[in-house]
Amino acid sequence: MDWSKGFSSSFYACFIDPNTWADDERFEITGGSIQKNEDGLLESATVNCVSYQSFSERWIRVWMDAVQDGDSVHEPLFTGLAINPERTFNGFLETNSLNCYSVLKPADDVLLPKGWFINKGENVRENILKLLEPTKAPILFDGDPAWLTDTLIAEQGETNLSMARFILDTINWRILLDGYGRIHITPSAIDKNGLVTDISSKYGARGNDVIELSVRIENDWFESPNVFRAISGGLTAIARDDNPESEYSTVSRGREIWMEESDVVLDSKETLANYARRRLKEEQFMTYKVSYTRRFDPMAHVSDIVEINYPQIDLNGLFQITSQTVTIGSGASTSEEVYLVN
Repeated sequence: MDWSKGFSSSFYACFIDPNTWADDERFEITGGSIQKNEDGLLESATVNCVSYQSFSERWIRVWMDAVQDGDSVHEPLFTGLAINPERTFNGFLETNSLNCYSVLKPADDVLLPKGWFINKGENVRENILKLLEPTKAPILFDGDPAWLTDTLIAEQGETNLSMARFILDTINWRILLDGYGRIHITPSAIDKNGLVTDISSKYGARGNDVIELSVRIENDWFESPNVFRAISGGLTAIARDDNPESEYSTVSRGREIWMEESDVVLDSKETLANYARRRLKEEQFMTYKVSYTRRFDPMAHVSDIVEINYPQIDLNGLFQITSQTVTIGSGASTSEEVYLVN
């Protein structure tokens, strides 16, 4: 299926068996949306339907059937926990709006014991599997995660999910969710040196032209730092942007704008000075944000890197996806926000 070209689509949902993770009973839906971001549970959804027959918490999966020039694709859009908090009646016709949470919700509902910690040198893979065990979702590792070089201690109110994400952030790995509800544990698309290691998709006027004409570009760099201080234990590293060719620099702006991070946890492959330089660059790039609506692309996830080339509106470079909203309807049209990384 060439997702950059037009196709017809229809949508429905199924209850799923949490023991086998397979589809069970089908039910019809009338619309809704799927929200994806970098925080918390990573995904949520609102699903609209008629005469929904379950009044308890259920696992569901939303499907899109797409047809293009005789070819068809059965594409899962979302899998998660659904509850039915609202029932509306128009005469005898009942309509429902389901609130849906990602497969990570059960792990976020479990608090860690006070004083829980993971020692340096411990196996990250085994600990992530234990922390995410309440989800019941399949967990897939893209390779073997690095071993920890520092001991990590849970803070007050830490959940299984927040600790799992803290561990993965420390080694520069991440969690991705696919439409089947599978949890992918994979390296970040940007390495510790700030270099892009993987490009998920390319969008451009001369190929894979999927972005609609209405594009919003924001370059709000008023509070963007040009000096960054990183603190780890008794050590401090300061990175400065004194480049006269940089619009963010101390030279161009005629003043210093500081940002600081304390209690920085490093892995064995990054020095504190490199960390400070990387974070300064990241914070400066995050001031350049782009919002648009595009055709559906199952290969592009939040936290992925996409290459965008639309020279006619001076929109070129590598961008990291920070949020998505996928419409359940209209060919799964996707609203997206990205920020410049290179």
